[in-house]
Amino acid sequence: KWLNNGYVLAHENQELDNIKFDEPNKEIEIELKHKQVPTTRKKVVKETVIYSAIDDEITIPSKVETLTFIQKGTKDLVNDTVSWDNQVLSKSFPKIISPKIQGYTQNIEEIKEMPVNIDTSTWNDNFDIKHVVNYSPDEQNIIIKYVDQTDNSSMSKKLTGHTNEVAHYS
Repeated sequence: KWLNNGYVLAHENQELDNIKFDEPNKEIEIELKHKQVPTTRKKVVKETVIYSAIDDEITIPSKVETLTFIQKGTKDLVNDTVSWDNQVLSKSFPKIISPKIQGYTQNIEEIKEMPVNIDTSTWNDNFDIKHVVNYSPDEQNIIIKYVDQTDNSSMSKKLTGHTNEVAHYS
């Protein structure tokens, strides 16, 4: 029954099969120890970049990078506890360059390489990262040139607006 409860013999040379009733009140001491088995756990950390919609026609899909960490440990089968290796697990998210869209400027051009370090004390912390890249329309100019075909004179007017705005002039 003790084997089913996570115990193993402390010494392999203990003889258990040939125990005989050969004296009154015989005492036999069997040394046991907790069975230990290797185990692992996995943690996935995400870096998400959300690109704001520029307009109904221009959208950029979000970008998601993931890092997977595996931590090794030893599980005690008697008391159902795990002792985790306390090494620092280190990985890095790669650098991300925001897409360029003609006529727009993004507020984040580059997201730098981002290291992530996890150990036993920080395993349950949330390491997920989220960035939002917003695009703003650039200032644009239109030069309206009015030409009088009667006397061949001209006049110009400069209009200032932003990418994809409708220019109002008279």
